[in-house]
Amino acid sequence: MTTIKVNMDKNTDSKWLFKLAFVTLWSIFVMGFINGMSINSYYMGVPVTPQTGNIIWMGLFPAFGNWTAFGQTLILWGAFMGGAILALYTGGLFKNPKVQFFYAWSTFSVPVIVHTLFLQNHSTAISFILLGAASGATLGFFRRVYHMDQVNTAMATGNARFVGLHLAKAFSTKDEAGKKKERATFLIFFLAIFAFAFGAFLYGMAFRLDAYSAGSAIMSDYSRFIGGLTSFGDPSLYDYMLSHGMDFGGLHFTHENGGFNFRNIALIVFCIIPYFFFPKGQATE
Repeated sequence: MTTIKVNMDKNTDSKWLFKLAFVTLWSIFVMGFINGMSINSYYMGVPVTPQTGNIIWMGLFPAFGNWTAFGQTLILWGAFMGGAILALYTGGLFKNPKVQFFYAWSTFSVPVIVHTLFLQNHSTAISFILLGAASGATLGFFRRVYHMDQVNTAMATGNARFVGLHLAKAFSTKDEAGKKKERATFLIFFLAIFAFAFGAFLYGMAFRLDAYSAGSAIMSDYSRFIGGLTSFGDPSLYDYMLSHGMDFGGLHFTHENGGFNFRNIALIVFCIIPYFFFPKGQATE
């Protein structure tokens, strides 16, 4: 049976549980926003926090002889694993839970903010290293420190599965206490799915605001994949499509802009907010 383990001793109160739930769902929400950004980025073009899609590309690129892009999939995978390993060995680095949370959340927020302000348009490898490591670190942090063993903060596949399972159990369980527990667990995973999708939605809205404020059409780098497989950040397809007037129904290319715009300001603010909601306790091993 799927359970979410937290330290429910006599010192646990509703405020602590609210903060734990808030920072967990908020991290999922921010992940959704980041994936909206990375899909739309000229230098990435793929989700960076879930590794399923990356591993599919890892298999596809060698089949088409695209070894540069294959190497980039390895960079993203390696960075994600590196972040998870960092979380594993530093999950109990500080005895003070608030200091530990500050450190752990910073391993996620600082790389994301630095990338957002200064490094979005440098190279695919830099983007993959920073965002991949940050994603692996925050996933490992929530799983180790708070024992959120079944909730995925960096991806949605497992959460989507558990929504269905616990919905079914809510109807099939006979005793009322069991039904109540299954309904509560269903709600947790449903909110996780909603938070991930809502993060991507808000990125899209911020993107539209930036496009409208610039007086331009809504643009998406993702349309470059319509032309076929190419390496991440490879300008050849981009240049070819522009030179041949290919806009695919009005969708044009744009680079993510470093510095301050609606998208970047929103992401930076979203990364800062959890610092004001540090849970004072943590689950025990």
